[in-house]
Amino acid sequence: MNHQDWLAGKLKDDTFAAHYLTKAAQDLEPAVFTAALRHVIDARGGLAKVADAGKLSRQSLYKAFPVGCN
Repeated sequence: MNHQDWLAGKLKDDTFAAHYLTKAAQDLEPAVFTAALRHVIDARGGLAKVADAGKLSRQSLYKAFPVGCN
């Protein structure tokens, strides 16, 4: 199992994901939090699922979290 697969599995746990995002938010570089949030989103079904659940525009989410940010 590689690191990305391990991390994706861990990020499905609410407590782990919360700690992961908290640590990322403490970084002075905003891109670190953006990438961490994209990791959590991807681990939990992807941007399309988040857009549907939140009744948000998929297009706006894809612009906010481009593939290269993870």
